[in-house]
Amino acid sequence: MDTNNNIEKEILALIKQKVSLTEYENCLSQLKYNANASKSDIAFFYAPNMLLCSWITAKHGALLKEILSQNKVGMHLAHSVDVRIEVAPKIQISAQANINYKAVKTSVKDSYTFENFVVGSCNNTVYEIAKKVAQSDTPPYNPVLFYGGTGLGKTHILNAIGNHALEKHKKVVLVTSEDFLTDFLKHLDNKTMDSFKKKYRHCDFFLLDDAQFLQGKPKLEEEFFHTFNELHANSKQIVLISDRSPKNIAGLEDRLKSRFEWGITAKVMPPDLETKLSIVKQKCQLNKITLPEEVMEYIAQHISDNIRQMEGAIIKISVNASLMNATIDLNLAKTVLEDLQKDHAEGSSLENILIAVAQSLNLKSSEIKVSSRQKNVALARKLVVYFARLYTPNPTLSLAQFLDLKDHSSISKMYSSVKKMLEEEKSPFILSLREEIKNRLNELNDKKTSFNSSE
Repeated sequence: MDTNNNIEKEILALIKQKVSLTEYENCLSQLKYNANASKSDIAFFYAPNMLLCSWITAKHGALLKEILSQNKVGMHLAHSVDVRIEVAPKIQISAQANINYKAVKTSVKDSYTFENFVVGSCNNTVYEIAKKVAQSDTPPYNPVLFYGGTGLGKTHILNAIGNHALEKHKKVVLVTSEDFLTDFLKHLDNKTMDSFKKKYRHCDFFLLDDAQFLQGKPKLEEEFFHTFNELHANSKQIVLISDRSPKNIAGLEDRLKSRFEWGITAKVMPPDLETKLSIVKQKCQLNKITLPEEVMEYIAQHISDNIRQMEGAIIKISVNASLMNATIDLNLAKTVLEDLQKDHAEGSSLENILIAVAQSLNLKSSEIKVSSRQKNVALARKLVVYFARLYTPNPTLSLAQFLDLKDHSSISKMYSSVKKMLEEEKSPFILSLREEIKNRLNELNDKKTSFNSSE
């Protein structure tokens, strides 16, 4: 028994290193290793309820496999280990029925306000909607859903709404979908759902971050559905943040998708160059870092649209200059930020991807667009799919039509095939080919000129 307990502790210690403290303490720490059922190639765990089983499997199943496959836990596991998570028999968890949860955080971050949100042509619409929502006594639009890529300021605008509402002495609940799930599980296990409903259904502003993570959790979606309905019926403001539009959240119930679209939906666009430069200057001021104008312009031009990465670049330059006792100039910035350079291949067109692959393999574009048994053509078609999946928003059906494929399911197989070759790193040719194609894409996108392969 002591050996099994030690194995469990070792596994949990490894998990703890890979996830946030909140996720570990509220969810993953509840896993119990089932030594009796586990074998050399499969590890069984118990979780308190089916919802937690499903959530951990979906969100962290791959991580558990990786941890167990790469570490000789208990000195008896095989190189590749599968993971199974089951609901614990009641008799085994009765002694631990009172699970030690931390209270969910619904606080608003003071530092995110409308005053320090950099407004540009790319996000002016989102900013104006958010301000109107925050300033109105009754919801002008309900719900409001802002969506867009990572690091574009969505969380900032959500907190800005919360801060303004708090200044008007409104009751505000700002929570991520993961914290909403954690709180739901806590009250579900403790049979205190009345308290949960009171908390979320009796606020003036309900602000939910990462709404896309509601999908695939039927019980949670059911609870959110009723919470949404009651808030909406009582004219309480609902604001949601997502990384994609409602129609593109796979697995989300149709009734939730329809409610998300009841009010107004606005996309947070990547910042243009002028806005990026303003953001860089603001971040320098907030961090009390002085950079030459040409260095700030370089960051705006060459670092990704992710605001957090831009701020990280500023800090990285400052720290390296201090450690090297060097003056900050453009050459230093280029050296320090070499690994953070913006990938100009992002946003490539399908035509440019086709051209880059054709040039790299010395083929004609027309040859690649037609199915063939020739190995180099088959590889080229797979590479077009691979780069298209990486750098374009084109759906699977569009890619299939572009390559004249009758069955669009082939797209996933072609992408996985290239990904597997790259991950295994058994072919230096494929690795070097990937870099060559990427460099050609960068050149094509930088020049903003379309070239045709020789016919």
